Amino acid sequence: MYSSSNFSLFSVGKSKYCFKKITAILLSIFVVFSFTSVLFTTEYAYGESKKQNDAREADSNTKIQEVYKHFDGLHSFIVGNPETGEIYFGDKTTKKVPIASISKLMTYLLVMEAIDNGEISQSGNVVISKEAEETSYSYGVIGLREGMKTPISDLIEAILIPSSNEAAVALACHVSGSEAEFVNLMNKRAKELGLKNTHFYTASGLPTNLEEDENMLPSQYLEIENHSSAEDLFKLASFILKKYPEITKITSKKNITLDQFYFTSRNTNGLLQKDDRVDGLKTGYTSGAGRCLICTRTEEPDFNDGPKNMRTMVVLMGASSVQERDEKIEELLNIGEGFFQARQRHIIAPMSSLKIPGNITPMSPKEKKEENKKSFIIKIVEFAVSIVIAIILLILLLRYIIRRRRRNRRLIMSKKRYRKRSNIKF
Repeated sequence: MYSSSNFSLFSVGKSKYCFKKITAILLSIFVVFSFTSVLFTTEYAYGESKKQNDAREADSNTKIQEVYKHFDGLHSFIVGNPETGEIYFGDKTTKKVPIASISKLMTYLLVMEAIDNGEISQSGNVVISKEAEETSYSYGVIGLREGMKTPISDLIEAILIPSSNEAAVALACHVSGSEAEFVNLMNKRAKELGLKNTHFYTASGLPTNLEEDENMLPSQYLEIENHSSAEDLFKLASFILKKYPEITKITSKKNITLDQFYFTSRNTNGLLQKDDRVDGLKTGYTSGAGRCLICTRTEEPDFNDGPKNMRTMVVLMGASSVQERDEKIEELLNIGEGFFQARQRHIIAPMSSLKIPGNITPMSPKEKKEENKKSFIIKIVEFAVSIVIAIILLILLLRYIIRRRRRNRRLIMSKKRYRKRSNIKF
């Protein structure tokens, strides 16, 4: 039996044990509740933050789509830095589109390279060809006549400022003897520069079918018009700016006067009249190409130690009017300027980067002759090797046919012998 004292001690001990147990349970519940509330709070905060980020991202994507939609009526466009090849913004950049008189940039490049190679003289005169005169009658701006002698410098300015088609043909004939031969050089040079979506039919950019139908499909325009892509044109223009930076001394002129022809004209690039930093580069127009422009503008760095004389280049193809072309070019130039300044202040990755073609020097006349001799010898060797291979294959085929026939004869003879033996009677 327990005594009263023992019972009381046991009761006290039990009550203490129960109190401790209850306390532990309450503390556990509190800890679990606190952890759960923190977890729920964190999860809620994360969810709210994620919702805000998603909303911001959705809003940003909506704004980007609105920007793309704003330029959706154009055939294609691209904005970037011609010095570095960085592309800030663009749409349908690899799409093949007619390029009209922007083709004259390739004409300019080949003429300058011919001067560098000593094939023609920069200070000499061009004797106007019959082809140039015919172009002058139909789609010309300067009155060129066969047999005229005109300074090369005047014709170069004429193709870049008022976009003279007849001047382009005159220069093409002066370099290569005919426009057709010059066009072959244009396509060859395009391949050398890695312009994969580019093809030329004329030196001026005029369509081969001058009576083109405005209801033609885009694919049909590519069959009669010089065509390229925004990326290819960006590469070509960037290459020209690096190799012949003096081009901007011509393309930045607001007017041109050719005393020999009593000819005066404004630059077809109307943005030169609005922005003093614009210094080029080339316009173009046909019904298939629409209103096109490669525009370059120098940018002012935000910092004193920033890069000097940097440019923004916009390639815009297929505007419906000169007004739309100029307005959207200005907007894209401002976008480019914003990216340029942001690249200085922060490390912002560009949309992409293009590899600007290296300075591939065309061959001199002597090198061309040697190359032609080598190619002729190589062609003869290749032809001889192909004949030898053909003879060997023919011999092997004949041997195979003869062996096959012999085998068939042996089978037939063996079958006949077997039949004779089986018919023997004992």
